[in-house]
Amino acid sequence: IPEKYVIVHEKLGTWNSPEWQEWIRPTFPEQSIRKDYD
Repeated sequence: IPEKYVIVHEKLGTWNSPEWQEWIRPTFPEQSIRKDYD
């Protein structure tokens, strides 16, 4: 998941539920890796 997507979804609150956290965890690397995909 690119860092820019993380920023948008954090502002919107769309990934705040426990279900979403479980679903995105496997595709949620460290911030440095996410920034490489921006």
